[in-house]
Amino acid sequence: GLRVPDDRPKDPDQIRAYYRQILDRIKSVPGITHAAVTTGIPMQGMFGMQFSIAGKPASTDPSQRPGALFRMVTPEYFQTFGIQVLRGRAIADQDTASGVKVALVSQELADKFLKGSDPLQQRLVIEELVPGLRKPGPPAEWQIIGVFHNVRGFGFREDFPEIVVPFAQSPWPSANFGVLTSGNPKTMTRSIAAAVHSVDPDIALAEPRTMEQVRSELMVNDNFMAILFGSFAGIGLVMAGRWHLWRDGFLCGAALP
Repeated sequence: GLRVPDDRPKDPDQIRAYYRQILDRIKSVPGITHAAVTTGIPMQGMFGMQFSIAGKPASTDPSQRPGALFRMVTPEYFQTFGIQVLRGRAIADQDTASGVKVALVSQELADKFLKGSDPLQQRLVIEELVPGLRKPGPPAEWQIIGVFHNVRGFGFREDFPEIVVPFAQSPWPSANFGVLTSGNPKTMTRSIAAAVHSVDPDIALAEPRTMEQVRSELMVNDNFMAILFGSFAGIGLVMAGRWHLWRDGFLCGAALP
């Protein structure tokens, strides 16, 4: 896993630059077809956030609002993990910190909370996550630009609402790297580690895991295996980051080895 030390950048601009530099080096490794930064990988830990729909009545108590899994990712996240965008578009390079805040939602969220309306015409209201703060910042509106197919996450056996936003628009100090390779990902570990260490030699890399390994750890029977296999495509190498487990009701994560 990719363990980011506590003394690494906390300023949003520095966080963006730090991960962009490492990601560029990883993508330069021969055999890498796609690579992405993500706060949590499919089937593993991620944030959980309450939200409301812009223009519709919402509870004044955030804890009474609907909740969804919340993930910040770089543009190649969907290609890296083989997640299909069913409507609209995926996150792109033009979705920068200074641009309009955008989000993609899972089909489950669209079916459950946006039924009878065009999701691409709706905006989500979500309190911002501010690096260094243990409580959410002020609410912000995120324009929905796409709907993606449901992906089981964090060991759930049922579909769960999920929101994905650009890492550039909501940077976070601790994150993961996902890599899609054209060959056996395990043989590329040393080259990827060298690329990471060329930017930050002090990062300790634990044993990376393929998505096959992640799936195997969560499978308890053949039926669950079939469901998970139907949700992903390709071979991915996951370099898991360190997660902080928050217990104050709005943020959750998993401790990844």
